Amino acid sequence: MSNVIQLHNLPEVVNCVDYAHYCETRRDVGLQVIPESLFNSMKFNIIAAFDTAFKAAIISKENINEDGSINWNFVESDVWLVLVKNFNDKEISAVMNEEFDSAVDEEIEYIQSMT
Repeated sequence: MSNVIQLHNLPEVVNCVDYAHYCETRRDVGLQVIPESLFNSMKFNIIAAFDTAFKAAIISKENINEDGSINWNFVESDVWLVLVKNFNDKEISAVMNEEFDSAVDEEIEYIQSMT
């Protein structure tokens, strides 16, 4: 059983601190790594980072109101706080203007379809 690789414990590229961290986590379990240029393309893809941050924010207990509804202002703040680690204000504003409202609408539609 010691030869079984626990892939579910490996951080996604967007969650790695940097390329060295990514490489270390893969090599520790005997995996090869992608080239640094591909890592950077994946790590710093703002749409993927937005999606990951949005998904995390909508399930965060701190962003759920007492009645079970989602506090979208808190979600927006959480997404911004994640994105600011790797992107500038202009890039974040652009993606938030392009993606946030449609992501909210999709989530509301999904929630309504489940009830």
